[in-house]
Amino acid sequence: MCGDRLKLAITHDGRFLYKQTGPVERNRLKGVLIEDEETNRLCVLAEGKIYHMLTASLTFFHAELGDEVVILVPQNRECSWAAVENVIKELSTTSPYPALNTVEDHDLLSPLDDLDTL
Repeated sequence: MCGDRLKLAITHDGRFLYKQTGPVERNRLKGVLIEDEETNRLCVLAEGKIYHMLTASLTFFHAELGDEVVILVPQNRECSWAAVENVIKELSTTSPYPALNTVEDHDLLSPLDDLDTL
């Protein structure tokens, strides 16, 4: 995350290892995944600002254009990059399991339906 304090350790074989020693305060924002027309890279539009994402993070969450994305940004610092916390997929109206497609909405039970019996 932009602004985090890192400690660098160099191993005996010359590899660099970074350890986070002090995370910055973060804000959680919701945005929509878009494609930057100039660079053709995936970005998140949140609160009127475009944030760049690591492609690996979006791939991990199986993100697609138009998905709602929850991102983390530094609280007291301007940054054009954000970290992906989660991707919220739009719920499909049909299930890949045929038996579930026949169930009517009024037949579905919620855990809250049994609150009066407690």
